[in-house]
Amino acid sequence: MWAVAVALLFLQAADPYAAGTKALEEGRYEAAVTAFTAAVAADAKDYAAHFHLALAYSLLHRDAEGIAEYRKTLELHPGLYEAELNGGILLLRFQRFLEGYPLGRSLRLVVAISAACGLATAPIGWLQFHSVQLLTVPANALAAPAVAPLLGLALAAAAVAPFSTSAAAALAWLNGWCAAYLVAVARLVGGLPIAQVKSTRVLLVLLSGALLAAAYACPSRWQQS
Repeated sequence: MWAVAVALLFLQAADPYAAGTKALEEGRYEAAVTAFTAAVAADAKDYAAHFHLALAYSLLHRDAEGIAEYRKTLELHPGLYEAELNGGILLLRFQRFLEGYPLGRSLRLVVAISAACGLATAPIGWLQFHSVQLLTVPANALAAPAVAPLLGLALAAAAVAPFSTSAAAALAWLNGWCAAYLVAVARLVGGLPIAQVKSTRVLLVLLSGALLAAAYACPSRWQQS
């Protein structure tokens, strides 16, 4: 019996995915995050590990990180219904957090997605490059109008190419303007002096400001408490 128990523990330690699944079933969500993070590190293309990491984040109400992981899951496995559903629920929850700000509905969605991805990647950028990108949200808000036409024109060009190369070339030419716009936005925003922070002191000041902004965003919650 002892040998079986030791063998099971060894297999779980060697298989972080199995350990993460067990932690999820037992309600140990922090342990699940640790295990699935190790599983993702071992195989970055394992969509199931990304999915369950996103689930663990969502159960801890770490919505920004959860949204980023669901997006990664859908990149690896497009059309996965569970990831689309869960990610949509997290986006709605994140949008409600932004209701205290004077933003339109469509802009709120762009801000929610951009902020979620920016918050999720900020720790990685700080640890790897000792810098945090500050203008992720405005950059994505500026780029958003060109993304749908870019994808639509690309799909249309691919669809008509077997029948008319000239039509496909015309669509590709139009698509080039969308791509050029995205490049211009990246250069414009990335070239600003405040595009990134590399100072720990400045980063702490900005985090304090972000906490104050969060308090402003939820005045009713503070009053109820």
